[in-house]
Amino acid sequence: MPTTQTAQPTELSYAPIQLAEEYEELLSTALTEAMLITGANCGHLALVDLENGELVFHQTVGEAWTQERARLRIRLVNQEGRGIIAHVATTGQLYRTGDAPNDPYYLALFGDVRSELCVPILDRNKRTLGVINLEAGHPDVFDEKDEQLVAELATRCGLALSAAFYSARLQALIEVGRQLSEERDIRDLLQAVAEVATHILSAADCSVFLFSESRQHLVLQASHGHLARALDSEPPVYPVGLGLTGWVAQNAQSVNTDAPAVDPRWRGLHNELPPDQIGSYLAVPIVGRDEVLGVIRTVRRRSHAQAFLPDEFTESDEQLLWTLASQVGVALDNARLFDRALQAERLAAWGELSARAQHMIGNVVFGLKGNLGELGYLLSGDEVGRPEMREVAQRAQAGLCRLESIMQEFRDFVMATRLAPEPLDMNALVRETVRATVGGQTGVEVSLELADGVPPLRGDSGKLRAALGELLENAMAAQGAPLRISVSTRRATLADLKQFGLAAQEEGFLRVSVADTGPGVHESARQRIFSPFFSTKSQGMGLGLSIVRGIVEAHRGYIQELGEAGQGADFVILLPLNSGPARPGGGRGAVSTANPGD
Repeated sequence: MPTTQTAQPTELSYAPIQLAEEYEELLSTALTEAMLITGANCGHLALVDLENGELVFHQTVGEAWTQERARLRIRLVNQEGRGIIAHVATTGQLYRTGDAPNDPYYLALFGDVRSELCVPILDRNKRTLGVINLEAGHPDVFDEKDEQLVAELATRCGLALSAAFYSARLQALIEVGRQLSEERDIRDLLQAVAEVATHILSAADCSVFLFSESRQHLVLQASHGHLARALDSEPPVYPVGLGLTGWVAQNAQSVNTDAPAVDPRWRGLHNELPPDQIGSYLAVPIVGRDEVLGVIRTVRRRSHAQAFLPDEFTESDEQLLWTLASQVGVALDNARLFDRALQAERLAAWGELSARAQHMIGNVVFGLKGNLGELGYLLSGDEVGRPEMREVAQRAQAGLCRLESIMQEFRDFVMATRLAPEPLDMNALVRETVRATVGGQTGVEVSLELADGVPPLRGDSGKLRAALGELLENAMAAQGAPLRISVSTRRATLADLKQFGLAAQEEGFLRVSVADTGPGVHESARQRIFSPFFSTKSQGMGLGLSIVRGIVEAHRGYIQELGEAGQGADFVILLPLNSGPARPGGGRGAVSTANPGD
């Protein structure tokens, strides 16, 4: 009699398969029906975890199943004594025995099993997705009719699982498409694609390479795994044409192989996994409108189960990666067009800025020359009048301050989009900015309404302070006494996003509002207030709100003026939030002008 073995419980080391409720219900119904029609007193539905080479108990029925037993994992090997379910999963063939204790493949999970029927759950490519296993305490309980009925139920489960996987892939493609249409940071966009591709292709890793400016090399831009650590130091580089990745870029063709290391094009450079752990390899070119832009590649980890279960990327997998690469290609082309348009816009603005600055600086310098000439005249006289000299010196000092102001505005415009991001507590930043901008001003009342639990975000604290300070100064300049300004923060709602024409996004946004009770912004000016050189003031070059918009957009945010003309301005900023624990520090109340926020 063959020796039976009892599997030992162990902690789960895989991510549980997440299925929609309707698919879970279908699997549960199929297992329950199988139990009823066959007379089994114990049963389970197990799914294949290819990366770890194991069968995972997904659903169980019967009093013998305990929580500890349900956490068992069965190693996928086709050997005697290692389990009937492992044998069925690795061969893709159903198996029935009426004398389980004496069966060569039997692995005892329960002590009273005499009959066992196990049927594979297959996909359309005849690859094993899982098994339905039924057990009974009496010999020869199951027959050929039971085999046929359970096989039909297994087919239904295979269709349900395939539908669930395809649905998940479709949702992932939709999500990638949304991110590609909204994401303005190419690095973040490519990283999101690498994460999604790794998940939906059941891969161990995915990396994205783009051509260098010289088009002589491919440079790593994003990776799901350990290669990502090199992105901020020395990103891996491939000469075009070298290795499988370089070949894909050079020939604009895909490579799909389950043995990359034996391919003559293989060079083993910059691997996501140790060479002996690399199983299947799939790479496709990223093709733009006129040329190849880069390569997306994915790899699967080699496991012992590959000796029994095929783990190569399927034609469907390859088509999916081509689709992702096509989406990325369109996004990169659009980004280039946007950058060109933005560059043209900024160059035009730069030209006008230079001309205006030159004119204004010329006027100031002309005035300074006049002041210096007048000082020279006064000093050349026999008697030097102190009041006259003081007046000329004051005019010269004012001219120098004006010149300094022009240069500062010029620098702010140029540097608006250059950020040094760091984790920020936005509520604290708002308090500090209000205190620095409004503190000491008489006749100004500022109320703060800062939401509790506002999550942190990454941003340039200096630039955001400058943007908020500009809005506060504009609010004070636009009103007569008494001055009333309200500043608020809270997580943006769906209604807020709709005001900006945005769809709901997983990361969410922080809404920051600076409102006043002044005359507001006339409808005719609302569309122009963020344009360079537009101003209703007599002083300055009209760059203030343009700089604010540049700072906000550099943070991947949005800004609009949403007040009512005649009732006050309301500048609303949406800044994307980072995931992370919420921070305390909200509050509400009126703020005195002497010490705002205390």
